Amino acid sequence: MNDTPEHNGGEVVLYESPDGEVRLDVRLERESIWLTQKQMAELFGRDQSVVSRHIQRALADDELSPESNMQKMHIASSDKPLTLYSLDAVISVGYRVNSARGNEAIRLQSMISSSSHRRALDSYACTY
Repeated sequence: MNDTPEHNGGEVVLYESPDGEVRLDVRLERESIWLTQKQMAELFGRDQSVVSRHIQRALADDELSPESNMQKMHIASSDKPLTLYSLDAVISVGYRVNSARGNEAIRLQSMISSSSHRRALDSYACTY
């Protein structure tokens, strides 16, 4: 798989692209997914520097707010925190990259909807 941060809260789900070429451990928290730049690069089939450049442009254009679209996670085996990016940031990069996989972010969004729906049903079932 890939490097995955220790998760404090939230849920980690496996995302697999329809063609089976991409498999990612995706953090699902607060009705959003959170990916690293490395995961976005893998998702869209682009170099991490391309993903980084698109994120920086989206932030500079005020398309994304760093406060609501970025979070730092500390990993036990590293001195440096890992930055995770929200679904909005992933969608922004997906629109900007010139890649056949640019629409993978939409599939991630539907995964959130189905996961939220499943949790709502589980919660409903537990109360009755």
